[in-house]
Amino acid sequence: LDPLWSLNHYHFLDSARENKRGIILSRYSGLGSHRYPLGFSGDTFTRWSALRFQPEFTNKAANVGYGWWSHDIGGHMMGFTDDEMYVRWCQYGVFSPINRLHSSTNELQAKEPWKHSEQARKILSDFLRLRHALIPYLYTENYRAHTTGRALCEPMYYDYGKKKGAYQVPNEYTFGTQLIVSPIVRKHDKRINMGWTDVWLPDGQYTDIFTGRRYEGGRKFRAFRDMEFYPVFAKAGAILPLSGDEGNDCGNPKNLKLWLFRGNGEYTLYEDDGISNDYKNGKFANSRFAVKETGGVLTFTAYPAEGDTSVIPEGRKITLCLRDVIGGKVFVNGKQVPFSTEIVLPASQEETVVSIEDFVPTTNGDLIENAKVVLSRWQKSNHTKLLSYLPLKNKKTPEEYFKAVQRQIMFPKILRDAVKEVFLP
Repeated sequence: LDPLWSLNHYHFLDSARENKRGIILSRYSGLGSHRYPLGFSGDTFTRWSALRFQPEFTNKAANVGYGWWSHDIGGHMMGFTDDEMYVRWCQYGVFSPINRLHSSTNELQAKEPWKHSEQARKILSDFLRLRHALIPYLYTENYRAHTTGRALCEPMYYDYGKKKGAYQVPNEYTFGTQLIVSPIVRKHDKRINMGWTDVWLPDGQYTDIFTGRRYEGGRKFRAFRDMEFYPVFAKAGAILPLSGDEGNDCGNPKNLKLWLFRGNGEYTLYEDDGISNDYKNGKFANSRFAVKETGGVLTFTAYPAEGDTSVIPEGRKITLCLRDVIGGKVFVNGKQVPFSTEIVLPASQEETVVSIEDFVPTTNGDLIENAKVVLSRWQKSNHTKLLSYLPLKNKKTPEEYFKAVQRQIMFPKILRDAVKEVFLP
């Protein structure tokens, strides 16, 4: 008999002494072992094939209630060193249940960001800081998992089971209630120096949280990204709470930032002391936020916190960050203030309403110019590029230009696909 289940049980109870919450890190011990998180998915070879396996594995684990997996982010042993692979793996780690950079006894198989190229170090620094800022969102979604059984990472067919496309992207997943993630799990294509992934978005409007590009859902497409970017899509009306505090503290933030995406939606931030079981006796607070888009008016409402507000840091500063609005007339509780993409809410225990009239949304820019940027990335002789572009020079409308690109057989398919994303509505 395998004693792992009983060992997990008793170690879990031991860690829960003195009114603390039990938690362990363990290998999988069978169905039902999700009640003793965190799960360790086993030693991982440092290969692209291992990275490709992890998202689908994690998503499908939700089918047996196992939501809190901890992977060897970046790989554990064997394999090979590849900065791009490490960056893509860490980017997945940022949008996975537990982000644990794992190493081995090989002192030259480094996982520290500063032991990689300067480009990789900068990207990793930005993404790992984002992961830390996401703690308020992760904590709230953890509580949702605790109370409803819904995992942080779920296959697309959980929420969109009647849509065929939901079954065609096994690596794609919902990351909590506000985001959709489509990991890049293969090396970049050398012909255009971009990584890619197949994306399916349900009906609705979505915004890439890194590029700001707006997408119309109800379609499947191939998304192309530089190493600095990762395909993460916010739903219309998404409200994403982040910590604005500096340092490595994991407590409830004194500086709370709310990333707001236009549309209709709401989000309730959950907070407690993060340590004890007192939340079972009501020592927690809920802060509800809502956004509504009507015509040319975007209205955001911050409702008074409910519950035991002692868990909220005194003097909290809340900043509303507009992620896809670049102009408009801003009114805070009826008083007009200068427009800014970062609006500091008044310190108050009362309801706060921010209205943005005649708001100016972000756009996807000049489509033809954007397509030229993609075409310029083609790693080919300049003479060939010159000849291949001649049929496009007289195309004046986006429709004409797009059709000309797709007809140009001198362009490799991967290049035509990258341009195709540019012209998506």
